[in-house]
Amino acid sequence: MNIWTKIVLFFPLWLLFSAIFYGIVFLIYPESFSGSKTEFKTLISTDYGFLLTSQVAVFLGTFSAIFFVSKVIDKQKPIFLNSMLKSEGMFFGVVLGATAILLIILILSLTTKIIIIFHGLNFSILLYTAIFFLVAVSEEAIFRGFIFSNLYNQSNKYFSLIISSLIFSLMHAFNSSFNWIGMLNILLVGIFFCQLYLKRMNLSIPIGFHFSWNLLQGPVFGFSVSGLRTQGILKIESFSGSKFPFEGFGLEGSLIATLVLTLLIVYFYVTDTRKKMHSEKIEPSFINVAALKAGK
Repeated sequence: MNIWTKIVLFFPLWLLFSAIFYGIVFLIYPESFSGSKTEFKTLISTDYGFLLTSQVAVFLGTFSAIFFVSKVIDKQKPIFLNSMLKSEGMFFGVVLGATAILLIILILSLTTKIIIIFHGLNFSILLYTAIFFLVAVSEEAIFRGFIFSNLYNQSNKYFSLIISSLIFSLMHAFNSSFNWIGMLNILLVGIFFCQLYLKRMNLSIPIGFHFSWNLLQGPVFGFSVSGLRTQGILKIESFSGSKFPFEGFGLEGSLIATLVLTLLIVYFYVTDTRKKMHSEKIEPSFINVAALKAGK
């Protein structure tokens, strides 16, 4: 089957399976179905149980659609499953994601006088950890594991990188406070996630980055995450009391993030991606620890 037909077919299947599992969520939280849009946004931002069960429904819908397409159309196991949860790649991605967020906050502190308020630890951090891990696995499975890897092997490699990242960005268009800077930065982070996947042909690396990127900017430092309001262990505010221009969407809506992501993309392209895109297809693989340590 043509790759574009398969991608177009995937999204209705994904919505169908997600809706089936989401029906269970509506049974548990009937107010999420009967309430207004504002009430729904409030619920998803304040009720951790609803947020977790919603993400579980999306997670199950995502993999149901992927396995359906793989079994019925491809007649083979999805290749990215071989490298999706490798501990070495996950650790590499988590450290890199944390470094990127800390760099953004460092630049923010150098350009704006800020204060950091400690809110204290509570049980919500464990729920957020589970939620954002499910988010990272689900979204990377769809956009890098399924869409990007299929396009990469069957079309122009640069085109596949841009198109899969653009779809990833547009999927956030309905998020609260989405704007052109947010769209650009989600596009850039999508490109960078593709580069991380290509680095070792290992999906666990972008999953790790995606997870720590979301967890640190939201539940740790108290910013919104792609428009989702979170309660952080810390809260970073402007010393003057004025709101940051990216307040609604989070750090992903800041020009500082644009700068950091652009630098990461250029660095990885020069040192790694350019060579990979001229020589390899994405195939089932496991991370090579020795090569990772040697930087090869």
